[in-house]
Amino acid sequence: MRGKIIKISHYGGLTWLRLIDGTGSRRRGSRKLVVTTTDKTVKKGDIVLVSGTLRADKAFGALIYEVIVEDASIDK
Repeated sequence: MRGKIIKISHYGGLTWLRLIDGTGSRRRGSRKLVVTTTDKTVKKGDIVLVSGTLRADKAFGALIYEVIVEDASIDK
């Protein structure tokens, strides 16, 4: 998927990205996608191409993601 990085966090040795790609609905909360990667070179505002493992209903402690892309590689 190709999208714009709107938020970056670092936790547990991973870079956590929140992307938007122009699809989904703001009202339903379905326009953002969470991606985990080991890439430390990305920055907010970058347009990136992400490829990784798509998972549904993934739990990280108390947080549950309906959809998340894990172990992503990032191309700019």
